[in-house]
Amino acid sequence: MATPPPFTATALVTEVAERTFTAQLEYLPEAVAFLSACAADHGLPPDRVGEIELVAEEVLVNIIKYAYPEGTGEVRVTCAADEAGQVVMTFTDSGVAFDPLALPPPDTSADVEARQVGGLGVFFVRELSEEVTYERRDHRNHLRLSFGRRAP
Repeated sequence: MATPPPFTATALVTEVAERTFTAQLEYLPEAVAFLSACAADHGLPPDRVGEIELVAEEVLVNIIKYAYPEGTGEVRVTCAADEAGQVVMTFTDSGVAFDPLALPPPDTSADVEARQVGGLGVFFVRELSEEVTYERRDHRNHLRLSFGRRAP
């Protein structure tokens, strides 16, 4: 599968909403609410907005818990709609390099008792997004997610 081009604001037809948050759990509700409101503002239905909230929370919790093992950093989030009407969100941090797309998919066919703990979050991010891209550029992690109007 070909890697899609990196996210660029020039591909967008709407204004980019952008916020930077301290990567701490206390800011998680505010960050998720920002992205949720953006998705709703771009006309996504409530059930799809709920899925986006789950995805945003998963991505942000991973950044908060793992990106800055030596202390606290920041996460920049953006949200806009592209030419096709999809809502595009990016998550950028300067923490430890981590490509979630490099993780193997979990074995969802195994019994719950036989599965390893964890690993389903990235699976859900992939399943609930139309497109997921990752790039490590300028010592930063750049994760780009696209969401259509209907659940995939």
